Amino acid sequence: MALSVLVKREIKAFLKNPAFIFTLVLIVVMYSALFGVMRIGVEQAAVEAARVNIGVVVVNQTSLVSEVLQLLNVTTGGRVRLYNSLREATLTEGVGVVIPGNFDELVESGLVELRGSVRVHSIGVVSAQSRLVVLETVKSLIEQLLPEAYSRVYNTTLPPSVRVVVTSSVVYYERELSAPSFMLISNIASMLPLLIGIIIGSNAGYATQLVAFEKVEKAFEMLLSQPIKRSRIVLAKIIGASVASIIFATAYFAGLLIPFVIMPLATQSSSGASAETISLQFTLKELEINPVTEIVLPAILALLLGLFTSGSLGILLGSLVSDERTAGILISPIMLVYMGLSFAVMFLGFDLNYVTVVLSGVLVVTLPSLHIASLLAGEPLYALVGVGIAVLTCIVLVAITIVVFNRDIVVLGVRIRFKRSE
Repeated sequence: MALSVLVKREIKAFLKNPAFIFTLVLIVVMYSALFGVMRIGVEQAAVEAARVNIGVVVVNQTSLVSEVLQLLNVTTGGRVRLYNSLREATLTEGVGVVIPGNFDELVESGLVELRGSVRVHSIGVVSAQSRLVVLETVKSLIEQLLPEAYSRVYNTTLPPSVRVVVTSSVVYYERELSAPSFMLISNIASMLPLLIGIIIGSNAGYATQLVAFEKVEKAFEMLLSQPIKRSRIVLAKIIGASVASIIFATAYFAGLLIPFVIMPLATQSSSGASAETISLQFTLKELEINPVTEIVLPAILALLLGLFTSGSLGILLGSLVSDERTAGILISPIMLVYMGLSFAVMFLGFDLNYVTVVLSGVLVVTLPSLHIASLLAGEPLYALVGVGIAVLTCIVLVAITIVVFNRDIVVLGVRIRFKRSE
């Protein structure tokens, strides 16, 4: 009997907590929005790929080439357009393919090598893959239509061993990259926000609970009664929470990544580097990117700004809540906000405009994506503006936290009670 009374008491305690209700609503809304973003990103990519025309460049107009293009145009519903250069075809239609001048000879040899290019407007894996899928579809269609076209032109059967391959490239703004290099750098630009989001989200949650627990244990009041400036207390708590989060993140990612590092080393032969290492080195060389100064250091800068911003936010929330239970409830929404944006970048891509610049500066998580996108586009001003907004956001949050710490509300916190119905 006593146990049931205690259980009812505990259940009523968190059901009457406004922060618990708010968190439930926010979790439902955030996950619905997150899956909606994923669905929209995939649907947009699929619709775009289905509607895009195919720009074809013919170097040597032979009878076989004409027959293949005619069949291809009929099969795709009249979406084949002829152009004089691959660059023009790609920039105009979004997808371009070059039919080589020695097409007939390549068919006779059994291996037809095409050159293709796609245009993308954002750094993102889904959008680039959708365009590259169109190229692969064109390649497969040409391979399937070749026997019929060959029989119509030469009145004989084409050997079944003829293969068609395509070498793909991606045009982003005015820069042309090989498809593997663009996909690799897009993966990096998509994964960095997720990793940083996990760290700074954990930092905000830890800072919130740290202040709330000190309130309950009365250590917070003793600290505030000391002849120490409140601003120094705020900065000390931000730095302390950040150091704890960095230690936590180091242990977390070390445990996560060590198996993936050990397994390739165990299976790798002593004669050379792994394929992944060679691919990364080739990509950085092609993009003319210094991995330390242009990827690692900007990511560290974004992480430091994110730690100070999220630490300030966490301490601010911790100073406003009245108990540690409410502080614990607020951790999930904080993590969802930081991680949700990184998932949006994965599926929607990262467009380079001033709206994304402002969002990156305020939330900090996508600053690495902003830097990589501006680097590839040759527009460093976007990255500089984003960093400036991030620094300003950090200063404003720290200042607000210091102001709150100089008020009496920091001791008792904000208490919201539901009115009892009589």
